[in-house]
Amino acid sequence: MLAAAILAALVLARGRDPVHALTLPATDAALARASAAAVRGVVVRVAGQRDPSLGAIYTHVLLDVTRAWGFAAPPAHLALKLLGGVADGEALLVGGQAHFTPGEEVIAFLDVRPRDLTLSITGLERGKWTVRPVAGHSAALRLRHDRSAPEVVDPVALETLAALAGSAVRLPAAATLLPDALTEAARPLDLEPAPDAVAARWHEADWSGPVAVDSAFGGHPLFPMGGLTQFLRAAAAWSAAGPLQLVAGVGRSPRCFGNHEPADGRISVSYDDPCGEISDTSPVLAIGGAYYSSADVREVNGIPFAKITRGMVVMDNLRAKFAGMSTGCYEELLTHELGHAIGLGHAAAGLAVMAPTLSPACVDRTESLPLQSSDNTALHVPYPPVTDTVGPPSSPGGLTAQVTDGTVRLRWLSAAGAPASAFQLQAGSVPGLADHGALTVNVPWLTVPGVSPGVYYLRVTAVNSHGASPPSAEVAVVVGTGLPGTPTGLVAAGGPGGAVRLFWNPPPGPAPTGYVVFAGDAPGTIAARVPVSAPSAIASGIASATYYVRVAAVNALGMGPVTREIALVVP
Repeated sequence: MLAAAILAALVLARGRDPVHALTLPATDAALARASAAAVRGVVVRVAGQRDPSLGAIYTHVLLDVTRAWGFAAPPAHLALKLLGGVADGEALLVGGQAHFTPGEEVIAFLDVRPRDLTLSITGLERGKWTVRPVAGHSAALRLRHDRSAPEVVDPVALETLAALAGSAVRLPAAATLLPDALTEAARPLDLEPAPDAVAARWHEADWSGPVAVDSAFGGHPLFPMGGLTQFLRAAAAWSAAGPLQLVAGVGRSPRCFGNHEPADGRISVSYDDPCGEISDTSPVLAIGGAYYSSADVREVNGIPFAKITRGMVVMDNLRAKFAGMSTGCYEELLTHELGHAIGLGHAAAGLAVMAPTLSPACVDRTESLPLQSSDNTALHVPYPPVTDTVGPPSSPGGLTAQVTDGTVRLRWLSAAGAPASAFQLQAGSVPGLADHGALTVNVPWLTVPGVSPGVYYLRVTAVNSHGASPPSAEVAVVVGTGLPGTPTGLVAAGGPGGAVRLFWNPPPGPAPTGYVVFAGDAPGTIAARVPVSAPSAIASGIASATYYVRVAAVNALGMGPVTREIALVVP
C-alpha cells in the first residue's frame, strides 16, 4: 500500500519548513482531513472471515468506543472491516495493513469502503494509532511497520488531528458498519478469532521458476501505452535484485482481491478499483497483497515462510490521484506494490522504494527510484541470493505423494545451493529401478491422472547445465485398494551344489494369486525375476556368489509392495 497523499508529497518536495518533535507532520493532517470520522476505543474482538459476495478475506475488528469525532450520534461500539486476514485455512496478506490486538487502546481514523459502505482504516496502517502511557500521561503512539520505535504525539496535538477528521459529518446514512455491529448482542460477531498470520514468499525462487505478472487489458488509462514500459521495468527491478524472477504475463480482465477464483500462481495488476475497495477521499493510491497457504511452509534464513499462491495489485479509480503524475512516480508505485505482492512489508521511513510514501523526488524523474540497500536487505530475507551456482544441484528433499481415485499428486523441495533448471522423476516397479520410465519437468510438482493400480517406487533428481544431483530418498506409492500387502518373514539359505531355498509368509489384506522373487548381484539391483505360485522357492545349480533378493505378492489388480532386501550366500 502507498498511503501517499500526493499533494502533501509535492508540498514537502518543494521545501516546506521542517516539523519539530511532538507535532504533527503535514502528511498526518492530510490523512485526517481525508477521513470520514475518527474514534478512540479498546479492541474487543479480532476475527477473520471470507466475504461471501466477493470471496476476499477480511479481518473484522470490534471496538468499545470512548470518544468519537465526525458521527451524528457517537456510537458505543464500532465494527471495522479490514482487507486481509486468515480464514478457511487460507490467508490474504495486504501490504501495510493495520493490525489490531484484543485489549489494546487505539485511535482509528475511519474511511468508508465504496462497495458495501463498511468502515475501514484511512491509509491502512497510517490511520491506526496505539494509545499507551508515556512519561506519566496518556499519549498516542503510531508503531512503525516493524512494531518498534513508535512515534509519540502529544495529546493536545492528537486532539487537533482528530478534530480535523470530525470537522464535518461525512459518514453516509446508509453505512451500516455490519449488521447489528453496534449492539451489545453482536459482541461475539459469530466469527472465530483470527490466528496470527505468518511470513510468506513465492517458493518458485528456489528452483528459478518464473512468476508471471499479468495486467488488466489496456493498462493504466493515464499513461502512454497503458504504462507498459513502467510495468515491465517494475517487474525487472525485483528480478534483477534476487532469485525470484517476475516475467511479463498476459492481458486479462480486471481482478479484485477475491473473485471466487482458485489460486493460479500468478500476480494480477488491475486498474480503476474494480471492486470498490478504495474510497475517492482516501490517500491510498493502490493496494498490493498476496494469498498464501500454510500447506507448504519452508524455512529460509531461519524464518518459516508459507507459500504464496497468488499475488494482486489494485489501483484506485479516481483519475485525479494520477493526473499529472510523472512516469517516475508511477513506476515507483508499481515497483512498491509488486514488492507487497511478493511478500514484502514497508521499509522504515526514509529513502526506499518500500517506504510507506512515495519519494517526493519522483516528480522530477521519468524512472523509478532504484531499489535501495534497505529494499535489497528486506528482499534477501525471503529470497536469499544464490552465491554458489557452479556444479550440479543438491538432491531434492521432501518427496511426498497423494493418491486420489487413480490421480497421483507429487511434490518435493528444491535443495539449497546451485539452482535447478529442471527435475527428473523416475518410477520403478521395485526399489531402485526406473523400468516404468522417467519424466522431466521444470517445476517441483507433478500431477498424473489415470494411474493403473499397482505400487510405484519414485525418486527425483535435480538438473542444471552442470549435471544432475543424486536422487532423492525413494517413496513407494500405492494406487488401488485391492492390492496385496507386503510378504513377511523372508528367509533364504544356500547349500552345497548351488541349492537355494527361500521361504516367507503370505501378506495381510487381499489374498495374493502368486509371488515374484527379485534377485540381483549387488544391493538394489535386479538381474532376474522369478514368478512362483506359493510362498516359497526352491532351486539348484545356482552359481556360487552373494545374491540380494526381495519378494512381492501379486493378484489380479497388480503387484503389492516388495519386502526389504536380504543377502543370500551360495557357497
